[in-house]
Amino acid sequence: MRNKTNRWHEAIIKVLDASDVSMSPAQIWQVMENVKFKHKSASPRSTLGARLAELVAAKVVVVVGKALYRRATPSHHALPVMDAGVPEDLHNYN
Repeated sequence: MRNKTNRWHEAIIKVLDASDVSMSPAQIWQVMENVKFKHKSASPRSTLGARLAELVAAKVVVVVGKALYRRATPSHHALPVMDAGVPEDLHNYN
């Protein structure tokens, strides 16, 4: 992971921290899109995938199933699906 703070990383972590369940990239993106996460990416879903891979490599996020992610903390007891809600503090990313 880069030393410089990455807004994508921060937003992904906030989404996963707000969830009690594991999420797919599509579910993570839906939450980010719902709060109008601002980005300059021509392919935001591809960028999301790349940022997830970086977070997994840094052991900040873990893969818990086929395309399912959760935070790498012992306090999370992840389940396989989520109804994508919008974490309130993610609204600060606009």
